[in-house]
Amino acid sequence: MLYEGTDEFLAAALPFVSDGVAAGDPVIAVAHTPNVAALREALGADGAAVELVESQDWYHSPGRAFGGFLGFAQANPDAACVRMIGEPIWPLGWEAAVAEYAHYESVFNVIAGEAPIWALCPYDTVALPDAILDHALHTHPEVCTYRGGVAPSDRFTDPETYCAHLAGRTVLPGVRARRFPVTHDLAALRRSVEQEAVHASVDPRNVGPFMLAVHEAAANALTHGGGDASARTWIEDRTFVCEIADRGPGLSETVAGYVPPEGEAHRGRGLWMTRQVCDLVEVQSREGDTRVRLHVRRG
Repeated sequence: MLYEGTDEFLAAALPFVSDGVAAGDPVIAVAHTPNVAALREALGADGAAVELVESQDWYHSPGRAFGGFLGFAQANPDAACVRMIGEPIWPLGWEAAVAEYAHYESVFNVIAGEAPIWALCPYDTVALPDAILDHALHTHPEVCTYRGGVAPSDRFTDPETYCAHLAGRTVLPGVRARRFPVTHDLAALRRSVEQEAVHASVDPRNVGPFMLAVHEAAANALTHGGGDASARTWIEDRTFVCEIADRGPGLSETVAGYVPPEGEAHRGRGLWMTRQVCDLVEVQSREGDTRVRLHVRRG
Protein backbone atom coordinates (compact mmCIF):
# COMPACT_ATOMS: atom_id res chain seq x y z
CA MET A 1 0.00 0.00 0.00
CA LEU A 2 1.53 3.28 -1.14
CA TYR A 3 0.04 6.14 0.84
CA GLU A 4 0.56 9.82 1.54
CA GLY A 5 -0.58 11.00 4.97
CA THR A 6 -2.71 9.41 7.66
CA ASP A 7 -6.01 9.98 5.82
CA GLU A 8 -4.84 7.88 2.87
CA PHE A 9 -3.51 5.22 5.24
CA LEU A 10 -6.88 5.05 6.95
CA ALA A 11 -8.80 4.93 3.66
CA ALA A 12 -7.15 1.60 2.82
CA ALA A 13 -6.45 0.15 6.25
CA LEU A 14 -9.83 0.71 7.90
CA PRO A 15 -11.92 -1.36 5.43
CA PHE A 16 -9.27 -4.08 5.48
CA VAL A 17 -9.44 -4.30 9.29
CA SER A 18 -13.20 -3.73 9.67
CA ASP A 19 -14.05 -6.41 7.12
CA GLY A 20 -11.78 -8.80 9.01
CA VAL A 21 -13.49 -8.06 12.32
CA ALA A 22 -16.91 -8.55 10.72
CA ALA A 23 -15.81 -11.90 9.28
CA GLY A 24 -14.36 -13.05 12.59
CA ASP A 25 -10.81 -13.10 11.25
CA PRO A 26 -7.93 -12.61 13.71
CA VAL A 27 -6.40 -9.20 12.88
CA ILE A 28 -3.10 -7.62 13.87
CA ALA A 29 -2.13 -4.11 12.77
CA VAL A 30 1.45 -2.91 13.32
CA ALA A 31 1.96 0.64 12.09
CA HIS A 32 3.55 3.96 12.87
CA THR A 33 2.20 5.75 15.93
CA PRO A 34 -0.09 8.31 14.16
CA ASN A 35 -1.54 5.56 11.98
CA VAL A 36 -2.25 3.28 14.95
CA ALA A 37 -3.91 6.17 16.79
CA ALA A 38 -6.10 7.01 13.79
CA LEU A 39 -7.05 3.38 13.27
CA ARG A 40 -7.90 2.89 16.94
CA GLU A 41 -10.14 5.98 16.95
CA ALA A 42 -11.88 5.00 13.70
CA LEU A 43 -12.53 1.43 14.87
CA GLY A 44 -14.21 2.51 18.08
CA ALA A 45 -15.57 -0.51 19.94
CA ASP A 46 -14.31 -2.85 17.19
CA GLY A 47 -10.77 -1.95 18.23
CA ALA A 48 -11.03 -4.41 21.11
CA ALA A 49 -11.04 -7.25 18.56
CA VAL A 50 -7.82 -6.09 16.88
CA GLU A 51 -4.25 -6.37 18.13
CA LEU A 52 -2.92 -2.84 17.56
CA VAL A 53 0.86 -2.38 17.94
CA GLU A 54 3.11 0.61 17.30
CA SER A 55 5.97 -0.16 14.92
CA GLN A 56 8.72 0.81 17.37
CA ASP A 57 7.45 -1.88 19.76
CA TRP A 58 7.55 -4.58 17.08
CA TYR A 59 10.31 -3.97 14.54
CA HIS A 60 13.44 -4.59 16.62
CA SER A 61 14.96 -6.68 13.81
CA PRO A 62 13.75 -8.33 10.61
CA GLY A 63 13.95 -11.81 12.16
CA ARG A 64 12.00 -10.95 15.31
CA ALA A 65 9.32 -9.10 13.37
CA PHE A 66 8.98 -12.02 10.95
CA GLY A 67 8.76 -14.50 13.81
CA GLY A 68 6.14 -12.35 15.53
CA PHE A 69 3.82 -12.33 12.53
CA LEU A 70 4.19 -16.08 11.95
CA GLY A 71 3.59 -16.64 15.66
CA PHE A 72 0.35 -14.66 15.44
CA ALA A 73 -0.80 -16.85 12.54
CA GLN A 74 0.23 -20.05 14.31
CA ALA A 75 -1.70 -18.95 17.41
CA ASN A 76 -4.88 -19.00 15.30
CA PRO A 77 -4.63 -22.37 13.50
CA ASP A 78 -8.37 -22.75 12.93
CA ALA A 79 -8.94 -19.32 11.37
CA ALA A 80 -10.16 -19.28 7.77
CA CYS A 81 -8.03 -16.17 7.26
CA VAL A 82 -5.57 -14.17 9.36
CA ARG A 83 -5.22 -10.48 8.45
CA MET A 84 -2.01 -8.53 9.08
CA ILE A 85 -0.83 -4.98 8.60
CA GLY A 86 2.94 -4.52 8.89
CA GLU A 87 4.67 -1.14 8.57
CA PRO A 88 8.40 -1.42 9.34
CA ILE A 89 10.59 1.33 10.67
CA TRP A 90 13.08 1.37 7.79
CA PRO A 91 16.63 1.95 9.15
CA LEU A 92 17.52 4.75 6.77
CA GLY A 93 21.26 5.16 6.29
CA TRP A 94 22.04 1.57 7.30
CA GLU A 95 22.24 -0.04 3.87
CA ALA A 96 22.72 -3.63 5.03
CA ALA A 97 19.66 -3.47 7.29
CA VAL A 98 17.52 -1.84 4.58
CA ALA A 99 18.46 -4.69 2.22
CA GLU A 100 17.57 -7.26 4.89
CA TYR A 101 14.16 -5.69 5.49
CA ALA A 102 13.57 -5.89 1.73
CA HIS A 103 14.63 -9.55 1.93
CA TYR A 104 12.14 -10.01 4.78
CA GLU A 105 9.34 -8.56 2.64
CA SER A 106 10.26 -10.79 -0.32
CA VAL A 107 10.69 -14.07 1.57
CA PHE A 108 7.30 -13.65 3.23
CA ASN A 109 5.82 -14.60 -0.15
CA VAL A 110 7.61 -17.95 0.13
CA ILE A 111 7.23 -18.85 3.81
CA ALA A 112 3.60 -17.74 4.10
CA GLY A 113 2.68 -18.44 0.49
CA GLU A 114 0.39 -21.38 1.27
CA ALA A 115 -0.93 -20.03 4.57
CA PRO A 116 -4.38 -18.40 4.95
CA ILE A 117 -2.81 -14.97 5.47
CA TRP A 118 -3.87 -11.68 3.92
CA ALA A 119 -1.21 -9.03 4.51
CA LEU A 120 -1.23 -5.30 3.83
CA CYS A 121 2.15 -3.55 3.92
CA PRO A 122 2.03 0.27 4.11
CA TYR A 123 4.75 2.46 2.57
CA ASP A 124 4.74 6.22 3.25
CA THR A 125 5.62 7.79 -0.11
CA VAL A 126 6.54 11.12 1.52
CA ALA A 127 8.83 9.82 4.27
CA LEU A 128 10.54 6.96 2.40
CA PRO A 129 13.20 7.38 -0.31
CA ASP A 130 12.67 6.10 -3.83
CA ALA A 131 15.01 3.14 -3.24
CA ILE A 132 12.72 1.70 -0.57
CA LEU A 133 9.59 2.35 -2.63
CA ASP A 134 11.32 0.46 -5.43
CA HIS A 135 11.89 -2.45 -3.03
CA ALA A 136 8.15 -2.40 -2.30
CA LEU A 137 7.25 -2.86 -5.97
CA HIS A 138 9.73 -5.73 -6.37
CA THR A 139 8.62 -7.62 -3.24
CA HIS A 140 4.81 -7.39 -3.42
CA PRO A 141 2.67 -9.04 -6.13
CA GLU A 142 -0.03 -6.39 -5.82
CA VAL A 143 0.05 -2.65 -5.14
CA CYS A 144 -2.73 -0.61 -3.59
CA THR A 145 -2.93 3.17 -3.90
CA TYR A 146 -5.54 5.63 -2.65
CA ARG A 147 -6.65 6.68 -6.13
CA GLY A 148 -5.70 3.68 -8.24
CA GLY A 149 -7.12 0.83 -6.19
CA VAL A 150 -5.43 -2.58 -6.29
CA ALA A 151 -3.41 -3.67 -9.32
CA PRO A 152 -0.63 -6.19 -10.05
CA SER A 153 2.89 -4.83 -9.60
CA ASP A 154 4.65 -4.86 -12.96
CA ARG A 155 7.99 -4.92 -11.10
CA PHE A 156 7.27 -7.89 -8.84
CA THR A 157 10.28 -10.22 -8.90
CA ASP A 158 10.47 -13.90 -8.02
CA PRO A 159 11.76 -14.06 -4.41
CA GLU A 160 14.62 -16.44 -5.28
CA THR A 161 15.88 -13.94 -7.84
CA TYR A 162 15.34 -10.85 -5.72
CA CYS A 163 16.86 -12.29 -2.55
CA ALA A 164 19.92 -13.38 -4.55
CA HIS A 165 20.17 -9.80 -5.85
CA LEU A 166 20.03 -8.46 -2.29
CA ALA A 167 22.58 -11.00 -1.01
CA GLY A 168 24.91 -9.97 -3.82
CA ARG A 169 25.08 -6.50 -2.27
CA THR A 170 26.90 -7.88 0.79
CA VAL A 171 30.43 -6.50 0.61
CA LEU A 172 33.67 -7.20 2.42
CA PRO A 173 34.28 -5.07 5.51
CA GLY A 174 36.19 -1.86 5.00
CA VAL A 175 38.09 -2.32 8.26
CA ARG A 176 40.68 -4.79 9.54
CA ALA A 177 39.03 -7.94 10.90
CA ARG A 178 40.20 -10.29 13.66
CA ARG A 179 40.31 -13.93 12.57
CA PHE A 180 39.61 -16.99 14.70
CA PRO A 181 39.61 -20.72 13.90
CA VAL A 182 36.33 -22.60 14.15
CA THR A 183 36.98 -26.00 15.69
CA HIS A 184 34.88 -28.34 17.79
CA ASP A 185 36.10 -26.36 20.81
CA LEU A 186 33.27 -23.86 20.41
CA ALA A 187 33.70 -22.66 24.00
CA ALA A 188 37.11 -21.23 23.00
CA LEU A 189 35.52 -19.46 20.04
CA ARG A 190 32.80 -17.98 22.25
CA ARG A 191 35.38 -16.69 24.74
CA SER A 192 37.39 -15.02 22.00
CA VAL A 193 34.38 -13.41 20.34
CA GLU A 194 32.97 -12.33 23.69
CA GLN A 195 36.17 -10.45 24.50
CA GLU A 196 35.90 -8.64 21.17
CA ALA A 197 32.24 -7.82 21.77
CA VAL A 198 32.98 -6.32 25.18
CA HIS A 199 35.81 -4.29 23.66
CA ALA A 200 33.34 -3.05 21.01
CA SER A 201 31.02 -1.69 23.75
CA VAL A 202 28.18 -4.13 23.15
CA ASP A 203 25.59 -3.82 25.94
CA PRO A 204 26.45 -6.56 28.48
CA ARG A 205 22.80 -7.67 28.47
CA ASN A 206 23.11 -8.52 24.78
CA VAL A 207 26.48 -10.27 24.86
CA GLY A 208 25.17 -13.59 26.19
CA PRO A 209 22.37 -14.01 23.61
CA PHE A 210 24.77 -12.94 20.85
CA MET A 211 27.27 -15.62 21.92
CA LEU A 212 24.49 -18.19 21.64
CA ALA A 213 23.91 -17.04 18.05
CA VAL A 214 27.64 -17.27 17.31
CA HIS A 215 27.69 -20.79 18.75
CA GLU A 216 24.73 -21.90 16.61
CA ALA A 217 26.14 -20.42 13.41
CA ALA A 218 29.55 -22.00 14.04
CA ALA A 219 28.04 -25.39 14.93
CA ASN A 220 25.97 -25.24 11.75
CA ALA A 221 29.10 -24.52 9.70
CA LEU A 222 30.95 -27.45 11.28
CA THR A 223 28.05 -29.86 10.80
CA HIS A 224 26.87 -28.90 7.34
CA GLY A 225 29.80 -26.92 5.95
CA GLY A 226 32.25 -29.74 5.45
CA GLY A 227 34.15 -29.03 8.66
CA ASP A 228 36.26 -26.27 7.10
CA ALA A 229 35.04 -23.11 8.83
CA SER A 230 36.49 -19.83 10.07
CA ALA A 231 35.33 -16.77 11.97
CA ARG A 232 36.23 -13.12 11.91
CA THR A 233 34.99 -10.09 13.81
CA TRP A 234 35.06 -6.36 13.24
CA ILE A 235 33.41 -3.13 14.35
CA GLU A 236 31.06 -1.07 12.19
CA ASP A 237 29.48 2.29 12.99
CA ARG A 238 26.35 0.78 14.50
CA THR A 239 27.23 -2.83 15.21
CA PHE A 240 29.75 -5.41 16.26
CA VAL A 241 29.93 -8.14 13.61
CA CYS A 242 30.89 -11.79 13.72
CA GLU A 243 31.02 -13.63 10.41
CA ILE A 244 31.14 -17.42 10.17
CA ALA A 245 32.35 -18.74 6.80
CA ASP A 246 32.57 -22.26 5.41
CA ARG A 247 33.21 -24.07 2.13
CA GLY A 248 30.34 -26.54 2.32
CA PRO A 249 27.38 -27.19 0.03
CA GLY A 250 25.82 -23.84 0.88
CA LEU A 251 22.58 -22.34 2.15
CA SER A 252 19.54 -20.87 0.49
CA GLU A 253 20.04 -17.11 0.24
CA THR A 254 16.24 -16.84 0.21
CA VAL A 255 14.91 -18.87 3.14
CA ALA A 256 17.93 -19.62 5.39
CA GLY A 257 16.91 -18.73 8.94
CA TYR A 258 13.39 -17.74 7.94
CA VAL A 259 11.83 -21.22 7.99
CA PRO A 260 10.34 -21.74 11.47
CA PRO A 261 11.39 -25.05 13.05
CA GLU A 262 8.65 -27.62 13.49
CA GLY A 263 8.30 -30.03 16.39
CA GLU A 264 11.54 -31.71 17.41
CA ALA A 265 13.33 -30.98 14.12
CA HIS A 266 16.86 -29.70 14.65
CA ARG A 267 17.91 -28.81 11.12
CA GLY A 268 17.37 -25.11 10.56
CA ARG A 269 16.62 -24.38 14.22
CA GLY A 270 20.00 -22.72 14.82
CA LEU A 271 19.75 -20.23 11.96
CA TRP A 272 16.15 -19.42 12.91
CA MET A 273 17.35 -18.68 16.43
CA THR A 274 20.16 -16.42 15.20
CA ARG A 275 17.60 -14.25 13.38
CA GLN A 276 15.53 -14.02 16.57
CA VAL A 277 18.55 -13.00 18.69
CA CYS A 278 20.64 -10.77 16.42
CA ASP A 279 19.87 -7.24 15.30
CA LEU A 280 20.76 -8.21 11.74
CA VAL A 281 21.74 -11.45 9.98
CA GLU A 282 23.07 -11.55 6.42
CA VAL A 283 23.53 -14.75 4.45
CA GLN A 284 25.59 -14.96 1.27
CA SER A 285 26.15 -18.39 -0.25
CA ARG A 286 27.58 -18.91 -3.72
CA GLU A 287 30.38 -20.70 -5.56
CA GLY A 288 31.28 -22.87 -2.58
CA ASP A 289 31.65 -19.91 -0.20
CA THR A 290 29.00 -19.42 2.50
CA ARG A 291 29.05 -16.49 4.91
CA VAL A 292 26.66 -15.94 7.80
CA ARG A 293 27.16 -12.43 9.13
CA LEU A 294 25.78 -11.70 12.61
CA HIS A 295 25.30 -8.14 13.90
CA VAL A 296 24.61 -6.85 17.39
CA ARG A 297 24.19 -3.16 18.15
CA ARG A 298 26.93 -1.35 20.02
CA GLY A 299 26.32 0.88 23.03
